Amino acid sequence: MKKKSLIALLLLVSICLAVITPGCAADQSKEEITITVTEYLESIKSGNFINENFRSALVRDDPFSTLHFKDENVRECMKASFPLIAYEIKEVSGDRKEKIGECIVSLSCVDVSSVMNSFDKEWVTVSGLMEKLTAADAPTVSRDVMLIMEYDETVKKWLISASSDVAIALGLPYAGINLYTEAGSPKDVFDAFIQDLHVGKFSDLGKYFPNDSFVDKLFQEDTDMAVRKRFLWGIKSFVRTEELGDGKCVLDVKFSGFDMKKIQDILVDNVDIQCEMMKYILTGVLDDPQNASLDEFRKIQSEQMLEKMEMDRWKNHPVYQADENNRVEMEISEDGKRWVILDVPEALIEKEYEQPKASAEIMRAATGMAVIELCDEGIITSKERDLYLKQFQLTKLKYSSRQVRDSLVWAETYNCDTYDNTDAFLADETERIGIYCEFDKPWSGLVVYVMVYKPGNDDPIGMYTLTTGKDEDYFAANLLYSDNEVWPSGKYVVRIYGVDMTQIRQDMEFRVSSSGLHPWE
Repeated sequence: MKKKSLIALLLLVSICLAVITPGCAADQSKEEITITVTEYLESIKSGNFINENFRSALVRDDPFSTLHFKDENVRECMKASFPLIAYEIKEVSGDRKEKIGECIVSLSCVDVSSVMNSFDKEWVTVSGLMEKLTAADAPTVSRDVMLIMEYDETVKKWLISASSDVAIALGLPYAGINLYTEAGSPKDVFDAFIQDLHVGKFSDLGKYFPNDSFVDKLFQEDTDMAVRKRFLWGIKSFVRTEELGDGKCVLDVKFSGFDMKKIQDILVDNVDIQCEMMKYILTGVLDDPQNASLDEFRKIQSEQMLEKMEMDRWKNHPVYQADENNRVEMEISEDGKRWVILDVPEALIEKEYEQPKASAEIMRAATGMAVIELCDEGIITSKERDLYLKQFQLTKLKYSSRQVRDSLVWAETYNCDTYDNTDAFLADETERIGIYCEFDKPWSGLVVYVMVYKPGNDDPIGMYTLTTGKDEDYFAANLLYSDNEVWPSGKYVVRIYGVDMTQIRQDMEFRVSSSGLHPWE
């Protein structure tokens, strides 16, 4: 009886073991799968996964290696976001006998799309993106990912056979971002373009445009390169705003530079320029047109324009300045390696302005000088010269005023009693003020007008006609205020003109005061 009872007990134990063992195996699989998945996700958070080149002994596949980044520098941003992930294992199932299992995880990570949208129109850099991704208040997003598991009999452990969902959640949002870091910032590229304009690297400008043909817009066929270089050298630009899109950009740029129209308007009354133009015209009309040349005209015009294109030393901007706003469109080149400017900014294009007309006084003087010089050069006859001088009421004009001007090497005022060179005279004592002019060659019967003005007043208080003798290279004269009257105290301006009223010497000044000295002496 006892033997039968023992056999029955052993049979009951066997039945229980047969029932209990499968249940125990399933429970262990869940725990083991949970342990494997936890170790895997913790390796991602800790950086070990990155250090192992996105590989893990717990994972059989390698989905991160299949991610193709539009901008490799963004990969660093992805790495920086890994420590910020959070997860919760929601469901686990596995069958060691079948060697197959699953694990569903709620994975939380930085919401890359929201971070990118937060930049709005701000230019996105790798450092700027990384700063926002790792901020304490960075937006997050959660999604369920599935890990496919398999039991490895060799190592007696549950491993992850498919982890692509994790790569999609953590890596794919970054792979699609293109910051065009190799191309640099569009603003920096534009600033480099302006800098190359400043230093005259015109042969290098093609790299800033889709092709070299755009550079031709910067220069016209008959461009005066000296003037053009000075203009481009004086250009300043300030990028006020940027509008960014996918591989496109619009810069709102304020340009400052030389006001070429104002300079042109000023030079229209330049007697040298108009004289050369009249010589060109008269040569074509009165002589052989083939002898007419604009070379000297262009030379003088260029010199005069360059003289006007000066910079204000204190304010560091052109004396004659113009401001212009342009929208500059840029886009990434086809190879994705550089930003290019889609067209030459309007502010940089050489403009053609309507030619202003010179004043009648300037044209009268220019014509007088032109016919005298053409006669001296044997291009026109003295009869033709005299006809033009009579027409413009310049019959007293014997010499070209600009030739006289160029010959004048020295001019000064002096004390008529001591003959000392001075520009300061005593009040209540000075009746006469001496003036002396010296030339680098002799003149016969040269007539000039000396006029004295009060500063800021265009009406002369005194006008004096001076004439040289035969073959004299100087003249000296006394300037009287009025018969038997002394010069009143004050400051005076002296100007010397030719018969055609062309000024042949820059303004001179003298002062009459009680001490006969300047205020600072």
